[in-house]
Amino acid sequence: MFKFLIDACVWLDIVKDPELQPLLNVMDELVEMQAMSLILPRTVIEEFERNKERVVQESCRSLSSTFKGVKEAVNKFGEPKKKQGVLKQLDDVDYRIPLFGQSATDAI
Repeated sequence: MFKFLIDACVWLDIVKDPELQPLLNVMDELVEMQAMSLILPRTVIEEFERNKERVVQESCRSLSSTFKGVKEAVNKFGEPKKKQGVLKQLDDVDYRIPLFGQSATDAI
């Protein structure tokens, strides 16, 4: 059996990135199969608890800021005939950003 000790900042980084959700799923399966165990000192748990809400909020803010920059670039440099359609799609995705924050909450 493999034993893993992962620092709280690594856990928080994993939660921030939706592309790492499959890693959490694999880890969960390995723990259930008893092929791996996690070592979680009290300090890691406490630090994670203290910072998890901040990480979810930062994740949403960062994504929203990125979309704002992309929309500004499309508005300024986009091809006039396609610009409105692209901006409409970006607005739709931007509207759903809180759902992406939910994926971080689910990972937690």
